[in-house]
Amino acid sequence: MKPEDIYKKKYKGLYCVGCEEFKMEKDLIDGKCPEHNCPPEEIEEENYFFKLSNYQNRILDLIRTDKVKVEPGYRKNEVISFIESGLNDLSISRSVERAENWGVPVPGDDSQIMYVWIDALANYITALDYNKEGELYEKYWVSGDERIHVVGKGILRFHAIYWIAMLLSADLPLPTAVLSHEYLTINGEKISKSLGNVINPEEVVDKFGVDGARYVLLTSLPWSKDGDVNWERMTVKYSSDLANNIGNLVQRTISMINKYEIQVESQNLKVKTEENNLFNFDMTEFKNEIESLKMELALKRVIVAAQSLNQYIDENKPWSLAKENMAKCAEVLNRVRNDLIYLANFISPFMPDTAEKMKNQLETLKPEPLFPRIDA
Repeated sequence: MKPEDIYKKKYKGLYCVGCEEFKMEKDLIDGKCPEHNCPPEEIEEENYFFKLSNYQNRILDLIRTDKVKVEPGYRKNEVISFIESGLNDLSISRSVERAENWGVPVPGDDSQIMYVWIDALANYITALDYNKEGELYEKYWVSGDERIHVVGKGILRFHAIYWIAMLLSADLPLPTAVLSHEYLTINGEKISKSLGNVINPEEVVDKFGVDGARYVLLTSLPWSKDGDVNWERMTVKYSSDLANNIGNLVQRTISMINKYEIQVESQNLKVKTEENNLFNFDMTEFKNEIESLKMELALKRVIVAAQSLNQYIDENKPWSLAKENMAKCAEVLNRVRNDLIYLANFISPFMPDTAEKMKNQLETLKPEPLFPRIDA
């Protein structure tokens, strides 16, 4: 940052230890931090400050014009409102005593430790060898077409305001987008060690597999509100959407092809489009949903597509056609098989191992359970 943007002064304010941030009275609800539900500490000491106020108008213009795109829209409005209320200069250091001598020392001042968020945000570029203008920094930050931050709603301000100002001061490339997601809760309560309601991610993987864990977690977090999870709900989702829908569909298709000795006929899937598949997949909307990180909506399209293929099989009854019209039976099963190979491409961004297994099994006609059934 520019030296002229940094100065030292004595300061008195309300500090939330959980947020690692000074709070204004307007930020509090009933005198408490809304994020941690506890009153902030009153702190008075001498710190270094960053002239955040110098960059208020530039940041406001960047956010308003989507030069730095903040999603979803209502979070963008929150950021704009906060900026318009006036940006105060930001304390960027803590006394060694209050930091308990933990952290990165302020260069040239042994009495001060860098504010943890200044250090943390800088990691986005220092991890890429920014100080040496390394190859990774050049490739991913300077020359990259997109620099996207995906963050929880509780730290949006740090990324959409403070980090932008730091980069402006240093005259470095800015993020192209800051995408803010909501929180996962467990049985309607915020995840908390003190409440003892934490679900270990490793246990989720152990029960559902890596791809299954990706699925149940991604589809449990809506774009515009907190998502609630518990073991029962995740198990039902895994069983109904994955094991009984996609997994069963692949298994039954291959089994019938083998049973009725169907000669498989592969289509040119490179030219397959949403108009000539059975599930009318809207690729434009799918792409838009992924790019805006509405993962649960994109995955819903995948599940509906598999349901459509299962319905097509039930309606056409290839087990009956095998007795009456083998040519039609072959046509039905070949079409489902080819559409499944096509569908695997849309499953791949979320469940890459599953997509690869689907394609392999549909090519070799050797079925294995994609999603082993589990007890509720």
